[in-house]
Amino acid sequence: MPIRNMGMLLENIVLVETMRLLAQQNQGNEPVDFLNSFAMPPLSGWCTHTTDYGFGVAQLNALQAGPQPAPADSYQGILWSCLQQPLGQPGTLGPNGALLCTMLAHQLTCPIRLWLNDIPNGHYGNALPGLGRINATVQQVLGLAAAPQSVFVVCGSPWPDCLAQPPGINLTDTLAAWGDNAHARLGFLDPMRYRVNNGEGGETDSASHQEWLRLLSTEACPVISVHFTGHRNWNDLRPEVQHMHADGFANGYHHTLVARHGHYHAVCNIKTAQSSQAARTLAGNLQQMLEAAWGAWFQAIGRARDALTIEVL
Repeated sequence: MPIRNMGMLLENIVLVETMRLLAQQNQGNEPVDFLNSFAMPPLSGWCTHTTDYGFGVAQLNALQAGPQPAPADSYQGILWSCLQQPLGQPGTLGPNGALLCTMLAHQLTCPIRLWLNDIPNGHYGNALPGLGRINATVQQVLGLAAAPQSVFVVCGSPWPDCLAQPPGINLTDTLAAWGDNAHARLGFLDPMRYRVNNGEGGETDSASHQEWLRLLSTEACPVISVHFTGHRNWNDLRPEVQHMHADGFANGYHHTLVARHGHYHAVCNIKTAQSSQAARTLAGNLQQMLEAAWGAWFQAIGRARDALTIEVL
């Protein structure tokens, strides 16, 4: 279930604007690949949290009860559509990252292929049935006459086994089957946290993160991998974020954008087939979009803007 806190707001805005950036550059109608491990159900009940001061029940209820914010493909516009669910009890369900990005892709008429991974007994329950209905959920939320026909694969193996097992639906085999015709790839990891060494169940570590980044970059197209992490121990967190940048650099990701609110971090490893400067330009464009979208959210809820720190490494 999605957590009603500032970390969820941060990761959602980063995902939506990253998807927007990649989709808007798609002139050839090629698919954008969305690869997501530690997924949640596309729609599920909210989980309360103490750090909800800019993303709490009062703001979400007010958003749901009002008219849809414009433009409809803004983060708040997309979230408004999700908050109309379920019928008869609106506002009680929230979206996961895959649903947000698939809805945006539909609104921008950008083809999308999805590889979605979680385990049957995950931290937030069994996401697999819902992930298998993601096209129908997009139809429901957007009120479409027919469901989109986005290609998707659901893998129920735990991390990091899902990168290579089971045959046919693991990340390695899925990307090989899709071939080399993607416009771009957007990866999203949402574990409990990142550790440099020996990640436990529900966590990533440097070795598995590097393998993920390597697999995403097997094609000569732009790749942005978004990894959400955070905990209150700054002595551990700061070197971990630096190490996530090093993970990317070791695999040809020349730049890393780090968006931070409090102890919540969205770490975006960025790679292009061109020069380091091309990756830096992509990072700069994403930074501008994130700052604008962050401000637009607080304007939409009528609250003074909270600080957002963005750094490009």
